[in-house]
Order: sequence, then structure tokens, then C-alpha cells
Amino acid sequence: MPWLGLAGSGYSLGHSASDDLKSTNPAVVLQAQKVGDLQQQVDAQEKAYSDQKDAVKDRERAVDKQKEEADVDKK
Repeated sequence: MPWLGLAGSGYSLGHSASDDLKSTNPAVVLQAQKVGDLQQQVDAQEKAYSDQKDAVKDRERAVDKQKEEADVDKK
């Protein structure tokens, strides 16, 4: 089980990334900063994806409305 390796690495259930940013070990701080940067990128991508899905739904609604108006015009 790979998670068993964490027991000897100093991590506990209460460990957080902000603890790493306060570390006296520069390598740990650097890695924590990289993790934070990557998390911001993931968050931005997830928001962009969500925004795109919303835009697609809006376009689909507009198309449906145009179809309904065209059907009314045909009658």
C-alpha cells in the first residue's frame, strides 16, 4: 500500500500546504509553492470549463427559441 510511506515522511492527517510554506527547508517551501500554483491552474481550468458549458447551454436555448419562432411563423 503506497500510502504507508507517508507515515514515515512526517505527514499526518492534520498536515496542510500552509504548514509547508512555513517550513525551514527551502525545498519544501518551493514544492509547496509549486503545488499552490498548480492548484490555481486547476481551479482556473475548472472555472473556464464550467463557463464554456454554460455558454453552450445558452446557445442551445437560443437555437431552440429560434426553432420555436420558425415553427410559429410556418403556421
